[in-house]
Amino acid sequence: MISLDTLEQLATKLSDAVPGGAANFKADLCHNFQAILQATLSKLALVNREEFDRQTQLLAKARQRLSELEARLSELETK
Repeated sequence: MISLDTLEQLATKLSDAVPGGAANFKADLCHNFQAILQATLSKLALVNREEFDRQTQLLAKARQRLSELEARLSELETK
């Protein structure tokens, strides 16, 4: 999941992009942006990097095993 620091940085960048006339509301905007981002991102089916890497490794092993089995099947079919 995305860390709170990352959300704060993103919210700050969004509030910094607000035109000068609305600068008085910068703190409120930053807080609101952060709440909206956190609520929206929490609805997404995200995985952390460790889980992604683990699944990538499992997929690579499965592909390797599939290639081996296909080669073996091909060899058996030629006999």
